[in-house]
Amino acid sequence: MVVGYIQRISMKTSTKIICIVAAVALVAMPQMAVAMRSSPDAEFERAMKKGAQARLEIRVVDDEGAPVSNATVKVLFNMLTPGGGEIVTAATDTNGVAVAEGKTNDAIRYRVEKEGYYKSEGGMDMYNMSHRYDVKGGRWQPWGMKKKIVLKPCKKRVPIINSWKICDIPSTNVWYGFDFAKNDFVTPHGSGNIADFRLMFEWDGKKPSRQPFTALHIAFDEPFGGGYHVDKHLQSSFPYVYGANTNDLFATKSINYSHRYEGVPGQGTWVGNAFDDQKSLIVRSRCKVDENGKLVSANYSNIAKIEYSAGWEGKGVFTIAYFFNPMPNDPNLEPK
Repeated sequence: MVVGYIQRISMKTSTKIICIVAAVALVAMPQMAVAMRSSPDAEFERAMKKGAQARLEIRVVDDEGAPVSNATVKVLFNMLTPGGGEIVTAATDTNGVAVAEGKTNDAIRYRVEKEGYYKSEGGMDMYNMSHRYDVKGGRWQPWGMKKKIVLKPCKKRVPIINSWKICDIPSTNVWYGFDFAKNDFVTPHGSGNIADFRLMFEWDGKKPSRQPFTALHIAFDEPFGGGYHVDKHLQSSFPYVYGANTNDLFATKSINYSHRYEGVPGQGTWVGNAFDDQKSLIVRSRCKVDENGKLVSANYSNIAKIEYSAGWEGKGVFTIAYFFNPMPNDPNLEPK
């Protein structure tokens, strides 16, 4: 009897507890739903599905930091829907600032242009692997995103040899001269006459599918010849420097680029100091000196790209893109 009484008491108590918990849950559910609807994650997910408003304040300056007025700014607010997205056009004011608003759930891209300047472009993804913009009240944050973009003026364009070449390197571990004016190896391996620089391709002999080690060595033999790296301005349609610095910056007599694959094939990584796509190489060559050993004449070039790899037939493959000013002692590298 005592046991049965205790069981009945326990069952009644459990029933009361369950009822109380259920009642509390019913009261809390609307509050939880409101909290979920207003949470940052919920707003972000809604913005990614249906879009949210964005406001951009773009400040345009020239290469010396001065504001550029009356520049045309075109902003694409992209929407991931059929035919979605809109382009908003604005002009910069006396402070070089243009404002644009639009709805997006994907990315914002902008282009700036003005007569007498090189076009520049920029943008951002509202979500990518490294960053996510927040949303509040149906607006991407920060509201009024401030972006700065450089619009490079056209300065002094001159006739320049603008060349690109892809070719086989005849043999490994052999030096070959390369002629900028002829865009070829020097004789007897090509039509060139003057070696603006020499190159040698090194390779461990493994096929490209076996992740080989490769290296490209560049050398400058002339007195006062050499090269130095400079950063590209990647936003601009002319991402290069206007000209070579004729000061004593050409002390580099040799440059070594290399690729080595480390790890299990398909899961490893390439290491080395390959030619950086965000930089270019300024070169001084065809140097002439007087009887006192003083530099009296030279030509200047800008190597925009160098690529190299192992070929399938025991040869290296070499790609180069460059600007070469054929006028001696003219450091200008802005092509006409």
